[in-house]
This record gives sequence, structure tokens and C-alpha cells, in this order.
Amino acid sequence: MSHSRLLALCARIDGHPLIYQEIKAECERVSDWDGLLERAEHEGMAPLLRRHLDLAEVDTPAAFRRVLEVVLWKRHEHHAQIRAKELQAMLDLLAGINCTPIVLKGAALCHTLYPDPSLRPMRDIDLLLTIPEAKRAQQALKKETGFKASQGTIPEDHFHLRALYKKVEKVNIAVEIHHGLYPDCAPFYPEVNVYELRHRAKQLVVGESKALTLGHEDMIDYLFMHGFRTPLTFEPYRLINAADLIGYIEANFHAIDWDKIRSSRPLLHRALPLMHHISPWNPELIPPDFVPAHELRKKRTPAAYKGWPCRRMKELKQQRQSSIRFLIDTFFPPVWWMKIYYGIATRAQYLNHLLIHHPKHIFWWVRIYAPHLTDKGADSKETQKGWKALLASKWSQLKILVKKLTPNSSR
Repeated sequence: MSHSRLLALCARIDGHPLIYQEIKAECERVSDWDGLLERAEHEGMAPLLRRHLDLAEVDTPAAFRRVLEVVLWKRHEHHAQIRAKELQAMLDLLAGINCTPIVLKGAALCHTLYPDPSLRPMRDIDLLLTIPEAKRAQQALKKETGFKASQGTIPEDHFHLRALYKKVEKVNIAVEIHHGLYPDCAPFYPEVNVYELRHRAKQLVVGESKALTLGHEDMIDYLFMHGFRTPLTFEPYRLINAADLIGYIEANFHAIDWDKIRSSRPLLHRALPLMHHISPWNPELIPPDFVPAHELRKKRTPAAYKGWPCRRMKELKQQRQSSIRFLIDTFFPPVWWMKIYYGIATRAQYLNHLLIHHPKHIFWWVRIYAPHLTDKGADSKETQKGWKALLASKWSQLKILVKKLTPNSSR
């Protein structure tokens, strides 16, 4: 769809001539401008869409432009102003109780990377502290600033405390106090030492208040893990996650220690160049050899994972979708997603992950959900037929892949 491609091209902070040529071409294909607005809001991309349409000097329908400029942009601008004031107040409060937060994700990027905080919508403000500090900060925010904790239950060892909420001038403000960066589940993440992150951190200024945010290598790793390597139960990535990552790398490429990333984060090093398939890197900022030559020749669709358990079985009945299609989505994910998620570099690695590692990953989640899968419909004839078809399809693909990987095979 033109919507998806147009928004993907806009998933960056600054453009370049190649991008704007493609944006103009994609705009000529758009027929549903209302649908584009709805999709842009869902992806957190409405402000960046406005920015790049202006920079590309694209003519758009008057009604579309009016909603984008007068309604959506003004709303995002107002929300950004409220969030900035609240964040500044929180930083002052935490400094007064000897807590040193590391500001994460959009709350940090909108004040360090984006030229205008309004360009970076966000759902919540995320702050990382040590465990003792996190508990003190949670209590202080509830006591001193009117935040109330959510009623949902979370495990005691969860990587953040209960979310805090309040409303300011009709704007919902949400805060998550973290004492870790990642959940303790597949695909399993490196341990996080808050003190070490602080040692490598950079200073962040919000108004007249100071805090910390992640250093370059830690920031890139976290943006990638949070946006593109989340547990399979989480929602698929949004394009604003790609804009964060692409924008950060283009703005800081020569300040990033790529040797360190290559040695300590090899999966990240292999995956980052593949952002090219979402929005092509600026050739004036990124060296031409950053993207492998064979990837430049490919036109991969940057589709997210949409199998189980990201989507649940009950959706089959609600959306009247084929169980075969659902199983294929689960066990045969898009190639781009496989390469990004598992850091795949070669055909042999792809074969290994498709046939062994990814199915093992799925069955890890099956074991987690197994105690809850007790309904009688699990052994229905339709489900059994679906599994038989899946096995037949998987065997066919195995033969094709083995043939391709055999040096003397005909092509």
C-alpha cells in the first residue's frame, strides 16, 4: 500500500534528495488521504509526515492538510509542552530525594535528537533508576505530584514498577519507573547494570533541569531491542521506532564506536544496516559500505512478525482467517523480520533459524501458555488439518532451501 511505503519513507528526522523524490512519487499513488492520517497517528508518525511533506514540497488535498496542520500538529504541540513541564518537575523532585534517573526513549530523544519535541509523540515517560531509588521515586511521585498507580498486577521482579497516571489540562500523562530495561523472557536479553549505564551516560537538559540519558552505544542497542527485538507477545514495531533509530544513527554515526558494537553486540551490528529497507540511509551521512552490497540489490518488504503469540488464536474466528495462513505466519515469518530479529547474515544461518531456532522459540512460548490452553477446541479436526498442512509446507520449503544451498544444484 502507498500508505505504508510513504510513512516508511518519512520514518526519519532529516530527509535527503532521494527520499523526497520517492515521497513525491508515493503521494501521487495515495487515494485514501483520510486512511493515511489514521495510519500515521497509529504509527506515531503524524508530525514527521507533516515535516517531510513540507520539506518535499508536496501538494496535498486541502482537507487533509487542514487536519494535519490544525488538528493533529496543534494537539501534538500542546501535548509536548505539557509533557516537558511535567518531566522537568519530576526531575527536580527526584534530584531533591537523591535519585539520579536515566531518561529513556522518546522522553530523552525529543530533547536531544529531534529539532522540535512536538515531532516525537509518546505514550509515556520512562525513567531508569536503581531498585532502591525506583521505589523511593514511585512513592514520591504519588505523594508529591498527584500520580496514581495503575490497578493492573505485575510480577514482583518485573523490570518496571506499576505505571503511574494523571491528567494535566486534559492531557493524559503516564510514567513508568524502571529498574531494568528488558523483561525476563524470550528472546532473552543481556543483564543491565544501572551503575555502568550511568558511567557511560550523557547529560540531558530539560528546561532548567538536568538528568542523564544513555550513551551512544547503549542508546542504539536499547532503541533496537525496544523497537525491533521485543518478545513475540508484544505488538509489532511502529514506524516511530524506526525514525528514532535511523535519526540517531545518521546524527551520530561518526561518534559511535562501531568496533565496540561489532565485538560486543554482533546481532545489532548485522541488523542495523537493514533499516535501509524501511527508509534508505542518507548517502551523505552514512558510508556506502554500511549496507552489504547484496542487501542493496534486494527489495525486501519490512514487514513485522504477525504470527502466534503476537496474534491470538481467537482472532481467527473474529476475523474469519484461515488457520493455515495463521500457522504460516507463525512458522514462516517475513525474511526481513527474520534477519532483523535473529541477526541473520548468511543463507545457512537463515535455514538454521527457520527450521530449528525459530520453531524452538515458538515452542518456548507454547510451554509458557500450555497451562492455560485447556479448551477442548485445541484438538479439533480443523486444527489437526492445519498442522498437517504446515508440516507438508515446511518439508517442501526445506527441500527448496537445501537445493539452493547445494553448490552443484541447478538453478
